[in-house]
Amino acid sequence: MITLFAENMKSSIAILLSILATPGFLSASDDLSVETAIRILETSLTKRERITAVAALRNAEERAAPATAVLGRIIATDPTGDEAGYASEALGHIGKQSIPIIAALVPNGFNYSYLCATRTIKGFPRELEADLLAALEPTFSLHPASDRFNAILALRWFSLSPEAANRLTQAQLEDRSYSSKLGGTLFLSQNGNDPSILTSIEAHPFLCMKYLGARLREEWRRRDSPIHKQRRMMHVPRPLPADEQTKCEAADAELAKLAADAIPEALEQLKRAHDTHEKYLWMETLKALSFHATLPPSETVGTLERASKEPGSLIDLLLAEFRSTLTTKSEQGGADQPVAAPESKPEGIQKPKPESEPALR
Repeated sequence: MITLFAENMKSSIAILLSILATPGFLSASDDLSVETAIRILETSLTKRERITAVAALRNAEERAAPATAVLGRIIATDPTGDEAGYASEALGHIGKQSIPIIAALVPNGFNYSYLCATRTIKGFPRELEADLLAALEPTFSLHPASDRFNAILALRWFSLSPEAANRLTQAQLEDRSYSSKLGGTLFLSQNGNDPSILTSIEAHPFLCMKYLGARLREEWRRRDSPIHKQRRMMHVPRPLPADEQTKCEAADAELAKLAADAIPEALEQLKRAHDTHEKYLWMETLKALSFHATLPPSETVGTLERASKEPGSLIDLLLAEFRSTLTTKSEQGGADQPVAAPESKPEGIQKPKPESEPALR
């Protein structure tokens, strides 16, 4: 036994000396070669060393293409871990060579599609659109809708061209599943410009779809308006002309009414949601509605608590984060004050001021 232990020690020391002899390994500030970074990720169990190696691959960008397979394995091993987050970001910097890995990861479920959306695909330039869409096409054809949703979510933060946005959104609106219709509207339609899409969205019986369609119609109008385009180019925007200001205020008032009408529906649908993608959809719908109307704090927080059924999962963490934000805002504003959810401001749309005390954000 002692002999075996000694032999193992010799082997371990030999491996350690080999690694220490590798230039650039000891200092995080030194540049690692792509080959060295890959070797570290394949052999080292030390978190600091692995993160340093992933950072080196990120900085190498296209030159790190040989590392796509090992980065994909890191994500596949633990998609909710922080190392997977760094790996997915590195894939985004590698670019086109990462697309086959991404296309293989996305269909595996919400954790993978969400991670690829937030860390990898959002970093791709629009020049990669054709390659990316071709790679994701098989996922868009999957059934049931929960599997197809992975492709919808994966493109959420990618800058789709108007033509692609129109085509993909229309395909989801023609699907029988309400989650495909809602997901396409929430995550694919923003860069579109086809009026028939607006008609289809606003014709849906869900109140939230009527709000989202009307909001999208107004966002497109302001996006394409010469007046608003000129203002966006100014360092210090000038006040809008009186007639345009009146038009915007009227649109915001109508959107506020549509959003307020739709909030009870979205809360009820979130209570009924079972699948992970449905919970995420209705949580994001509530965030969208909260841009023009305030959420009832107690009912919303209670609904979020009941919706979270998988302790420690990614959707559980996202719901908890949303719930925590609402709880904090409610405590700051008073127990009876309605609260708006955190939501990024769409281009050109200004959050209307309620007649009562402004909602905390």
